[in-house]
Amino acid sequence: MSRYSRHFHARRAGDPKYVALAKATLAAYAAVWPGKRPETAVDVGSSIGALLAQLGQQGGIPFLTGLDHRVDKDLLVFKGTYLDFDLEGEDPGQLLANPSDLVVCQETLEHISPERTGAALAVLGWFRGPGTVLVFSAACPGQPGRHHVNCRPREEWIALLEAAGWRLHPGADGAYRAELKRAGISTRSCYYANTICLEG
Repeated sequence: MSRYSRHFHARRAGDPKYVALAKATLAAYAAVWPGKRPETAVDVGSSIGALLAQLGQQGGIPFLTGLDHRVDKDLLVFKGTYLDFDLEGEDPGQLLANPSDLVVCQETLEHISPERTGAALAVLGWFRGPGTVLVFSAACPGQPGRHHVNCRPREEWIALLEAAGWRLHPGADGAYRAELKRAGISTRSCYYANTICLEG
């Protein structure tokens, strides 16, 4: 049974922060690939796809994929593919996916059991190809929120992601935060404090 209610997902529709997050994500991608537009984007932990919808609108990305578990499909707000997959309980080897230009996983992995961290990182790896840009964040210790059972310091997430085959990209990291500042997002925001930008 899903831990999150229909209301939990539905309240994301129309949230203006996703405009700023999409612009910051696109700025990170541009820092890695100047002058190039991503053709594909995947959001692991997508909920109803509010961020994906904005990536499509702001970045003109034609192929969008959301991955989450037991989200009512009538709530989805993006045009693309929805993959129902339980990060908490399914074997990462069960789904074969194609590499994506852009992968996002934000404020998701703190909600899974610590022993499932490696499996969840393997899911991110499904979508990694040469030059894939990953925009990742997860709650740090002490961060308030519902069912935060896997909080780790940013440095620990970086080490885990690098061990899984990703490479930190400081230029993309800086571009992401600069765009959030331009949008007026507080430096105390979890997205500002926790986000890590990496390359495949």
